[in-house]
Amino acid sequence: MISLDDADRLAARLVEALGPACHRIEVAGSVRRRRLAVKDVELVAVPRVVERTAEGQAELFGARKEAISAVWLQLEALREAGVVRPVKPGVIPFETDDRWPVKRFAGPQTARIFDPARWLKFLYGPVAVDLFLCTVDTFGWQLALRTGPAKVSHAYVAHWAPRAGVRSVDGQLMRAGRPVATPEERDAFQALGIEWIPPELRVAPAALSPARRRA
Repeated sequence: MISLDDADRLAARLVEALGPACHRIEVAGSVRRRRLAVKDVELVAVPRVVERTAEGQAELFGARKEAISAVWLQLEALREAGVVRPVKPGVIPFETDDRWPVKRFAGPQTARIFDPARWLKFLYGPVAVDLFLCTVDTFGWQLALRTGPAKVSHAYVAHWAPRAGVRSVDGQLMRAGRPVATPEERDAFQALGIEWIPPELRVAPAALSPARRRA
């Protein structure tokens, strides 16, 4: 455990380091709920994507390109600099394709990538970091889920979502088989039919209440 002040400083440095590789990144978890003692740091981010020539192919006209998450490249650079490290010796969750939160689909010129419901775990100083990657349209839902705490997040999925006629599938809310865009956290609360409350008040499922009708 570390103090909230120390967690704030660590999270701010991480956001600064990873920010250029993201369209958007925000702190979630117990830091966002302003808990005085923090076990780990949780971040939610929409990664930028960069293209590069696929490995083993020369820089020639027509060589297939592959799309790579800029967050992955930045984390690799931070790992090589000794800034972040594996949770366990010899295990680097963001190093191999089967652990990396992006699927590659080969195409004639460019590999399209996307898998919305994945996360990366690593150590930054003495603290474990969970980095959840999502899209612009799922950012609000992921931020709500990852802010927690676990009992409240479970209530979103098990209680409020069925009441509102939505489901959480692969990291996004769905209604009648169609995705519900939640670019902001308030959009997710609205989709669930819940009144939005500040993160520090989300202490238990009982803190949640149905959204009030607007005049």
